[in-house]
Amino acid sequence: MADMDPNELAQKKDNIHIWVRDLASEDSAVCTEAATCIRKILSIERNPPIDEVIEAGAIPLLVALLDHKNAAIQYEAAWALTNIASGSQAHTQAVVSSGALPKFVEMVTSPQSSEDVKEQAVWALGNVAGDSAQFRDHCLAIGAMQAVLTVLAPAYNDNAAVRISIVRNATWMISNLHRGKPAPRADLVSSSLPLLARLVSFNDDEVVTDALWALSYFVDGPNDRIQAVLNLGVLQRLVELMGHQSANIQTPALRCVGNIVTGDDIQTQAVINAGALPYLGRLVQSNRKGLRKEACWALSNITAGSRFQIQSVLDADVFPALIQVVRNDQLDVAREALFAVSNATSGCSFEQLRAIKTYGLYEMFTEALSRGDAKYIMVALEGLENCFTTAQSNGVAEEECAAFEAAGGLDRLEEMQQNPSEEVYSKAVSLLERFFAAEEGEDEEPEVPLAQAQDVDAMDIQSSMSDLRIGRK
Repeated sequence: MADMDPNELAQKKDNIHIWVRDLASEDSAVCTEAATCIRKILSIERNPPIDEVIEAGAIPLLVALLDHKNAAIQYEAAWALTNIASGSQAHTQAVVSSGALPKFVEMVTSPQSSEDVKEQAVWALGNVAGDSAQFRDHCLAIGAMQAVLTVLAPAYNDNAAVRISIVRNATWMISNLHRGKPAPRADLVSSSLPLLARLVSFNDDEVVTDALWALSYFVDGPNDRIQAVLNLGVLQRLVELMGHQSANIQTPALRCVGNIVTGDDIQTQAVINAGALPYLGRLVQSNRKGLRKEACWALSNITAGSRFQIQSVLDADVFPALIQVVRNDQLDVAREALFAVSNATSGCSFEQLRAIKTYGLYEMFTEALSRGDAKYIMVALEGLENCFTTAQSNGVAEEECAAFEAAGGLDRLEEMQQNPSEEVYSKAVSLLERFFAAEEGEDEEPEVPLAQAQDVDAMDIQSSMSDLRIGRK
């Protein structure tokens, strides 16, 4: 409802006590008018007079009207209480403390309730559940999940028509019953999973969006939760929805998939088998920053997996896009992509490393050393260490170090000795000493003809070599 003129609002505020008094009227028309007036003044967009309505004693009277036989009065009272609960946490607490929630649950499940009353009760419970984990758990404890499932179940019966606004509000309420940290107990919300698995294929974008968010909250946890969703047979649909034209649907679908690949290798492989990598590769190049960041995060969990899974990412041609994100994107997005690439260097084979290198791997690491905070630089340094260690174990350390140096990396690595972070400094020194010190020593050693080598003072040579040791400048 639009804002009221200040003078009109002031006049109506003066009537609040009259309306509250009339809530107790035995005349249904008077009672309906009073409840409607209170509901309307609570519906203004900015600064509705919730405190004034509460202080006038409206809440107990509105709660009592939830039991009224007149559906219009029930509806207006429920709406007014919904608006109160949508205010501050203290306002929500006032509604919860009044005992309204069990009545809302009863209104949702009662065969005598009109569709309007059911929908308004669902809306009220959804508002309360979405306020905090504490209120969410209170709603679950009084049977709110079972109640809302009874509202949605007929939507899948051939002979039962449920209006779309009720399906939307009920799905949104379920999403709020899953939402929040700490997560709700699995046994209190898992009864909704089969229905959510069907709702992600519902012919309404708003319903699909909220069903996806609910599933994404559920799989944001231990592997047994992830497996429960995989057992629904819904993974293929989640993957497909990452390619939806609406970002409102892509985002929770991507979050679902991203949370699933935080699971074990078998669960991650299920996502790969469902064809997720091409979708993730496209999302890495999305024009929406949030989607790029989430896709890179999901890929970082996949590249932390087995060599077979790293090969799948290579086969999907995703690494070029990841490396370009590191080099060109905003730092918070680049960070996730850098993790994805660095994780791959940790578990890949030498042949896989060679393949990744062709996409500008060392140029990417070189640039990363001049960007971001110490944690960001450490990810790059650890990725480099992985590369050089793998090369060393395959007898080609000099070749790889030369490739890194050709990309300008050695100069940047030496600059890391000036970094104020002790962690960065120590890692840089370690890499220089392990993989570059001997080479630099050879460059600095005086070129002496073999016939004259015996004339060089051994102590002078030792002194020269000591000068080449890397230290803080």
